Amino acid sequence: MDNCPKVPNPNQLDNDRDGKGDECDPDLDGDGISNDEDNCRLIYNPNQDDSDGDGVGDMCDKDFDKDGTPDISDVCPNNSLVYRTDFR
Repeated sequence: MDNCPKVPNPNQLDNDRDGKGDECDPDLDGDGISNDEDNCRLIYNPNQDDSDGDGVGDMCDKDFDKDGTPDISDVCPNNSLVYRTDFR
């Protein structure tokens, strides 16, 4: 059963599991925001929050405070003045 019969999509990916293949789905994450308007196309974020105004939604921003330290390693990801560079 092809989930996108008019568009080639051999891997049949369906990120939001809505039955429409990603190659022909106008809303990849199912948040009600079309892909061309969505600031975080693959992660559900209907509010489109973008606290730092960089055009990348908060839900998929890897360095929220733009201090150069990825949030996963940042001791305070909401404050660019607090970060750790020595991980010994």
